[in-house]
Amino acid sequence: MGKTRAAKRRAKRAAAKAKVPTAKVHKPKEELCEICAHPFKNLGPDADDKWNIHTRVPVDDWKWRGCKCPDPKWCMGCSRRIILGEAKRCCLDPRCGRIVLPCPWCRVDVNVPDLFHDFINCDL
Repeated sequence: MGKTRAAKRRAKRAAAKAKVPTAKVHKPKEELCEICAHPFKNLGPDADDKWNIHTRVPVDDWKWRGCKCPDPKWCMGCSRRIILGEAKRCCLDPRCGRIVLPCPWCRVDVNVPDLFHDFINCDL
């Protein structure tokens, strides 16, 4: 007579427990966007694709706009979505060219009129 299904399952579990665990290969941690959790694409300094959706937002770019974050880590796609969804004129004056949005982390008003107009005319 052959083994029953239960006996086969028990034998299979015992064999699995007896296996020596293999050594795990540790991959270097990828930097992830803090908003969408997608890994950043690393493009070289001479890359033509300036508005690639998963490239990291330049830190200095947000610093000189008024952001107080020590190291903003989000992608251009999240930046575009936030700017187009939340950016508003700073006042009711129609001649005012200042378009601000609160930084996603430090909530300080960041001046983004050039990005706002670039993203409206951009094909992302």
